[in-house]
Amino acid sequence: MSPDIYGHNDKKSCGLVPSSVRIRPPASSPVKGDKMEKTNPVLKKTISKAEEKCRKKGIGIWGDVAQRLKKSRRNKKAVNIAKINRHSEDGETVLVPGKVTGYGTLDKKITVAAFGFSGKAKQKINEAGETISILDLLDKNPKGKNVRILEG
Repeated sequence: MSPDIYGHNDKKSCGLVPSSVRIRPPASSPVKGDKMEKTNPVLKKTISKAEEKCRKKGIGIWGDVAQRLKKSRRNKKAVNIAKINRHSEDGETVLVPGKVTGYGTLDKKITVAAFGFSGKAKQKINEAGETISILDLLDKNPKGKNVRILEG
């Protein structure tokens, strides 16, 4: 048999893993069932506290936030300051279940709660309003009144 264009003599040795070999994640991988388990301890605490508020107090917004935080990072798009400025009003609290980036300007006095902020975003928001973590917002506003959720 003559070699194929890749220099292989037979079709079975074309660089693919044989069907008899099973590839599994390493034993230390945080796999739980079919889904990856969150490894960030702050994220895990935020999700459990939001779910607890939803379960015990019956406040639906925190259940929604917990579900959004559980999504994979690939499915969460960052929110920039320009979008926050467009979709918020003075005195309001905006919750971003992900990261806030520094593109744009903020001309409203608002509180922005997010899981993460870029350095520039934190600086720009603190000039006009206030930045807090979602955990702090859970303590500061347990009923979730006057909170707007924004995603990318």
